[in-house]
Amino acid sequence: MENFYIDPEKMIREHMLFMNNQVLLWHNTFRTMLGEAPKEVVEEAKSDSRFADKEWKQDPIYNFLKQFYLIHANLLEQLVETVVMKDFKTMQQIRFFTRQYINSLSPSNYIFTNPEVFREMLSTGGDSLAKGVDNLIHDFVSSPVEALKINQVSIDAFTLGEDLACTPGKVIFENELMQLIQYTPQTREVFLTPLLIIPPFINKYYILDLDQKKSLVKWLVSQGFSVFMVSWVNPNASLAHTTFADYMHKGAIKALDTVTEVTGETSVNVAGYCVGGTLLGVTQSYLQSHHDFRIKSLTFLTTLFDFSSPGEVGNYISEQSLPLLEEYTRRKGYFDGRMLSLSFSLLRENNLYWSFYVENYLKGKDRVPFDILYWNGDSTNLPRDTFQYYVRNMYMENRLIEPGGIEVSGLRYRVPRLIFSRLTRPPTVWQR
Repeated sequence: MENFYIDPEKMIREHMLFMNNQVLLWHNTFRTMLGEAPKEVVEEAKSDSRFADKEWKQDPIYNFLKQFYLIHANLLEQLVETVVMKDFKTMQQIRFFTRQYINSLSPSNYIFTNPEVFREMLSTGGDSLAKGVDNLIHDFVSSPVEALKINQVSIDAFTLGEDLACTPGKVIFENELMQLIQYTPQTREVFLTPLLIIPPFINKYYILDLDQKKSLVKWLVSQGFSVFMVSWVNPNASLAHTTFADYMHKGAIKALDTVTEVTGETSVNVAGYCVGGTLLGVTQSYLQSHHDFRIKSLTFLTTLFDFSSPGEVGNYISEQSLPLLEEYTRRKGYFDGRMLSLSFSLLRENNLYWSFYVENYLKGKDRVPFDILYWNGDSTNLPRDTFQYYVRNMYMENRLIEPGGIEVSGLRYRVPRLIFSRLTRPPTVWQR
């Protein structure tokens, strides 16, 4: 009781509102049985696409189901808000998992309470459900044993190297953790200082090289940049002992060594994003501790160094869940990337999970090709030791913001002295 209390006045007020809405709903429903048009007691948010079909408003039964659900959903959400807790993170987790529960119960997620699904079933003579079952079985086969991962696009929707990741280049180095790609120059002259990109090791690299209109890599080489990209391996249990330091030495630093060797340059511009950016920051600290200043500039995209507010993804990690996650990775030897992809989808559950659940399984629709969702589903595993180190030191204990807070290869991490540099004159170019 010392850590939280319940606001009784607010709780009574919300219950009174709930009962009043219930009375209005049944009153309006009775009047619709006498021929009047359905009236709304509560309305969904304008951004809520679950109830976009006109029958949710016009049909008395579906209108009743929708409003009955929304009234109870509002009550549950507001009851959570009557609880006042000292621990902000715990309160955020309660809100998050309550929202997950509420949205899972939406009438739009069930066959006989979704007018679109019911129409599709009648118009196809049940074939839509049969196709949906086929889709469900296919996804079960490709899912981890712990959960159902909905494939948002067909795994045959794209061919890497043809539709996506098709900017010309070649692999110039590889080891057990990564391959290093050098992209073919597309201009007569190129900038002297090469650009090395460090992507996250929780996703495939080609989010920066999708189709021709979305490819950052294609744009960079067309502007005269000499671009190199790390492509991380998708590890299995044989790499369970791979550490965060291994990703630094065998990944970021080895890529930097190779780029300087291939180009003959002594300085490199380096960009990192997501976990790749976090790795890059730690790498720069390590290099500077060894008086290695080859990195000329650093660019960070969607990178966290301060994990005090990591967003909703932090709701998955707590003192209670961390031992379970560690035991899970201990048994498997890695954290399954498909579970990671599912976790990210549930951050926007109505758009990235339940909408596909309805379309793929209840309506039996063919998956629509979408390159970003294809990449999102093309996830990679995390080695056991790397996962446990990263989650505990960054997400759980937020050690990265502390001077000397984490240790990598015997050295205490400190914020690099040079994080950003600004060009004061046009970059030097050389002619091919």
